[in-house]
Amino acid sequence: MKNVILCTNAYPGPYEEPFLAVEVPYLEKIFSKIYVQRYETKLTPYDVSNICMLNLRYNSMKLRTLFWRNKGLLIKAWLTELFKSGRPLFYLSNMKRFIHIWVGWLQDSSAWEEALKSFDPKDTVIYSYWYENQAMPLSILNAQNKLNFTWVSRAHGWDVDKRQRNDGVIPFRHWMLKHKPDKLVSISEFGKNIFNNDYNVDVQVQRLGTKDFGMASPPSLTDPLSIVSISSLIPLKRVHLIIDCLKQCNVPIVWTHFGEGPLRGELPWESLPKNIKVIRNGHIEHDQLLRELKRTTYDLMIHLSELEGIPVSIMECMSFGIPVIACDTGGISEIVDNDCGWLLPVNFEIERVSNLLDEIVQNREIANQKRPLARAKWEKEYQADVNFPAFIHSFLSNNKK
Repeated sequence: MKNVILCTNAYPGPYEEPFLAVEVPYLEKIFSKIYVQRYETKLTPYDVSNICMLNLRYNSMKLRTLFWRNKGLLIKAWLTELFKSGRPLFYLSNMKRFIHIWVGWLQDSSAWEEALKSFDPKDTVIYSYWYENQAMPLSILNAQNKLNFTWVSRAHGWDVDKRQRNDGVIPFRHWMLKHKPDKLVSISEFGKNIFNNDYNVDVQVQRLGTKDFGMASPPSLTDPLSIVSISSLIPLKRVHLIIDCLKQCNVPIVWTHFGEGPLRGELPWESLPKNIKVIRNGHIEHDQLLRELKRTTYDLMIHLSELEGIPVSIMECMSFGIPVIACDTGGISEIVDNDCGWLLPVNFEIERVSNLLDEIVQNREIANQKRPLARAKWEKEYQADVNFPAFIHSFLSNNKK
């Protein structure tokens, strides 16, 4: 195979979709050229020597003209959602906003059509990393019978589960699925079930994976309990619940958090008692994060998000043998269970976690016994060296349309 066109949101960048940097070397082994089309084009350019940026060039057609030439397509998409989404009032009340969004998608699809003229469908495959805004222009080309390339897309969490949206809607999802990729691949059984149950669409599952850096050293039994959390500081991740749990702990604990977000200045970090030491790291480069997870002896990871797919951060911690406390939401139960970690209900009681942490401090073997089990779970299902070659072989390298 000669070319793969990778459609991303923000990769490449030092802090943007770093997990893609793990997958790209596997693509390099199969494809002669990797082209990246990045949805967030306003981000600062970031050079990666092994890929070529595919910059879409927009034609000079007036937006009004573009809209009227394609109004039939929008009407069909609109009617599809009015009758199938179960949210007709939502689409009617947001008509002006969606017309504006659609004009942008039409611009993108026109630019895609022009860019693809430089590629041969026989030796090029299009790979969408997400199944949302990045994929919509390709769905438009598919609907117009203008996409004669093999198109493969992954689907994760927020681009699958409408509960993760503020308004509970993934715009034009039913219409997109009428014009879906040749191969639509969920990263979890959870996502597969949503496509099957909500849309009557069958998809296949191929999990993500992380690199093997070996087990981290076990923590000292005489040091304070050391826990780590890795997430954006946004309401969905519920970092405030970690604070609430730690406030009720009566033992010395060191809590290290990696991640930034709009809630950084609003979270009550200072309300924690003196027996809780907090280390806030903000954003750090992905390679540095992995070095920290390997070097620092964390007893456990805590992740209390309300809604999820399967977080790469959990895969990474478990690869080092760090057991995880997490809520049973989305695809979490596919990676965390009560053998290799602790699985909580989404609406857990704060005392349950604070009592668990107190108990672990009194008997550190509770966490230590789970370390090899966490590592074994990762080895079995989330190794990059297994999962990425399997995905490429099954879905990308055989590009017969």
